[in-house]
Amino acid sequence: MHYFEKAFGGFSPDSDVDAAIKFVLDLILADERFDHLARLITEFEDLGAIAGDPGWLLERRDVGDAGNMPGYARWPVSARFRAFVDPTGFRLAHPEFYMDQPTFERYLLAAMRAYVEANPDKVSSLPAALKKTIVV
Repeated sequence: MHYFEKAFGGFSPDSDVDAAIKFVLDLILADERFDHLARLITEFEDLGAIAGDPGWLLERRDVGDAGNMPGYARWPVSARFRAFVDPTGFRLAHPEFYMDQPTFERYLLAAMRAYVEANPDKVSSLPAALKKTIVV
């Protein structure tokens, strides 16, 4: 099931600046990868990224990691999350999207609310970290 319309008001891969995060969250919800997502949103958890097909990635950078990890050198200073979709797997006009914590939380909240609305019977099985992100 696609959650684009309910969560984000639609999805336009040819123009949405935020297409990467919309695409990635939709796939995470469709595959019900909630345990991974809950770990990813937990600060200092040992899981720093989730990946899948067709070549997508959702990464978290913990506070203070920028100076210690050369891979974060090109991230914007305020960015805490990065969504990326490999253009060879799925073509997006904007295959990469960096977000600060509040921006990521807005996307996550919208996505989780759409999921819960479509699947109210599955709310009880969501990890506690994700239940905190939604108003049920």
